[in-house]
Amino acid sequence: MIDTLPIEQAFNIARVELIYRNQIKPSERPKIKEAKDAYKLFLDNWDKDKIQLVEQFKIMLLDRSNRCMAISEVATGGITWTFGVKRF
Repeated sequence: MIDTLPIEQAFNIARVELIYRNQIKPSERPKIKEAKDAYKLFLDNWDKDKIQLVEQFKIMLLDRSNRCMAISEVATGGITWTFGVKRF
């Protein structure tokens, strides 16, 4: 038999919140005009010691002016693949 919590206890849980703060002014952020710009920015921000060692999945977050707000690592896998779940 499965025990259930009283309703008042079921919602008494901690919240997790993701906060983004960028100290760089929008005018100073790198602008992505073409795919080459994104490639160069990714390469400049990649760990060169891991680039041929493991598969990594990263995202680049752009504002509406195509300026880079951040680069974030989503997942790191093994030698041949990585698992990334699309939940954006």
